[in-house]
Amino acid sequence: MWRYEKSGELSGLSRVRRMDLNDAHIFCTPDQIKGEIIGVVRLIEHIYDVLGITEHWYRLSLGDPNDKDKYVDNPPMWEMGERYLKEALAELGAEYDEAPGEAAFYGPKIDIQLRDPLGHSETISTIQVDFHLPTQFQLEYVGEDSKLHHPVMIHRGVIGTLVRIIAFLIEKYAGAFPVWLSPVQAQLIPITDKNVPYLADLNERLLDAGVRSVLDDRNEKMQRKIAEAQTQKVPYMVVAGGRDEEAGTVSVRLRSGEQLPPMPPADFVHRILDDIRNHK
Repeated sequence: MWRYEKSGELSGLSRVRRMDLNDAHIFCTPDQIKGEIIGVVRLIEHIYDVLGITEHWYRLSLGDPNDKDKYVDNPPMWEMGERYLKEALAELGAEYDEAPGEAAFYGPKIDIQLRDPLGHSETISTIQVDFHLPTQFQLEYVGEDSKLHHPVMIHRGVIGTLVRIIAFLIEKYAGAFPVWLSPVQAQLIPITDKNVPYLADLNERLLDAGVRSVLDDRNEKMQRKIAEAQTQKVPYMVVAGGRDEEAGTVSVRLRSGEQLPPMPPADFVHRILDDIRNHK
């Protein structure tokens, strides 16, 4: 999606002119509305749990009946939409703030708010109840009474724009992403050129298992390679020299500087896959 933003309103990745949305529209009958809203909220909470997002809150964004220019003039429609959203939040046991004047022009919505490192409130996820657009587009379905009815549309944005959630995660983790999320999950560092084939074999095993692994076989000193990997906040640095080859092990160093006990390559593969599988 593209939108015009004045140059002063642009801000890094969090406010851009071009954005990619994780968006969907659910068409349902009125008696399905509450269940669908609850399902979307639970999906969002699951995604937040995976991403490690905990400090968020719910905002019920309402219309303004006195502003006929900004909002569709249909009081019964607004009352019904707000009622469904409140019932769903009540069933979920979710606390929320009400925000008059923050609704979409066609209906009320639940916004899930996060605070960025500068303290600004950002809307990341949204659930909107829309009775208006299906009517405008003349969408119809045959009900159980064999008559035509307009469906209800629920706009579902699970993590909003991808660039904004990426910006938030970069700031949240200060670049030290969990293993499963890190661009490079393991960097393999041979002590000498003679150890490159030994680590190349491990690198192939990791890549075949879906791990984002890099074999650093540059003509640089080992200490410099480790320092660069730590600066880039790579979760695992795997070092091997002649003694490691003789023992059939690798030396594993964490980006924190902690050194793990030597372990067989197969044990390291198991460890990193376990981290990825469990979103560590």
